[in-house]
Amino acid sequence: MKKMIKKVIAPVLVITVLFAVLRTFCIQDGKCNYFLLLLLMGIPFGIGKMCVWMVP
Repeated sequence: MKKMIKKVIAPVLVITVLFAVLRTFCIQDGKCNYFLLLLLMGIPFGIGKMCVWMVP
């Protein structure tokens, strides 16, 4: 049960909170710019993976 909370529920909660907070920054002309939203939401998840890949 703890493994499921750590692997599934915690990331979903983080994504939900990020969406709620960052959506206000991505509204332009009354519409949400989803490309900018995905870019901003992907930064916290991608930073940890940037150090994993080695560039030859």
